[in-house]
Amino acid sequence: MRQGVRRCLVGLAVLLAACPSEDEPAPTGPGLVLPDISDIDFPSAMAEAIELTFTADMRASWAGHASTLEFTRQGCPDFWLSPQDASWQDHCTTVSGVEYNGDLMWSDALSLDGEDPESALGVTTQGARVLEGAAQVDDQGELLYSFVGSGSDALYRSEAAGYLQWRYSSRVFARVRGESAYPSDGATPGGMLLGLDLSYSGGQTSELSARGDVHLPGDRIATRFDSVSLDIELAGPGALLPDECQVEPRGWISLRDADAIWYDLVLQPRFTDDATDDPFPNEPYSRCEGCGTLYVRGVESAEVCVDFSSLFDGRLQPPDPSGYVLPVREQMGQ
Repeated sequence: MRQGVRRCLVGLAVLLAACPSEDEPAPTGPGLVLPDISDIDFPSAMAEAIELTFTADMRASWAGHASTLEFTRQGCPDFWLSPQDASWQDHCTTVSGVEYNGDLMWSDALSLDGEDPESALGVTTQGARVLEGAAQVDDQGELLYSFVGSGSDALYRSEAAGYLQWRYSSRVFARVRGESAYPSDGATPGGMLLGLDLSYSGGQTSELSARGDVHLPGDRIATRFDSVSLDIELAGPGALLPDECQVEPRGWISLRDADAIWYDLVLQPRFTDDATDDPFPNEPYSRCEGCGTLYVRGVESAEVCVDFSSLFDGRLQPPDPSGYVLPVREQMGQ
């Protein structure tokens, strides 16, 4: 594998323990055994992986946390509330059998500037949330929610007569599980192990970026892959410069199968040394056609073309400001 395609990301070493160093040469020679990839639909698998990645934001973690506050009773768990944040810490069981263990701290804020979104000045909404701790909530022995780590997100929305622009960003480094966060009838009922930074926008201009790792402890992408690692940027409608490509991100996407083999799809390089020792731009990496080079165990194996258009079909939306923060009464579990 040409060096620089995938760098080890700190924070999720369990996912990338086998990631080679920058100076380690790619394996070559007759001793290298490559898996049979003839039965893998890589365009479909890569599309599924990237769509899943862009739904792995703070919202599931926050929703799971908020729902567990509905089961609290006075004295279980113990709450602390300040003007800046709220938290609970306890090892207790309510009379209805809901058990709280650990600690969880959160803060949230939302501000609105303006009154009429149809006026020339419009309305600007800004919000921010933080969640961190190591907590688990069970109901009669069944896991409702578990969050171990930290997460944050931010919301911006500006709306006026004939104008709309919004941005949403999320950063989660945590193990998140439980029916309240990832329902059993959802895409990933087993939860997620995340070390992921996301950002996307819409309205007048659309852009997105993702950097980090997603691990699915109990589920599979395309029935085969348990992890995604990526570093991409993609400009959408309204955000393109003359030399930018809408159908192909800059960066790379990697999938890992249950045998811990990584499949690395190199798209357009973000930097000159991302994919080649040759000066950039160079063919085939500078073409704008939605295709990239697939490396398997560092060996160039195939060309894979992925349709990324679904990322801009309207499914990526910011959180609803009306439910973005928790009221104080809910924060205290009353």
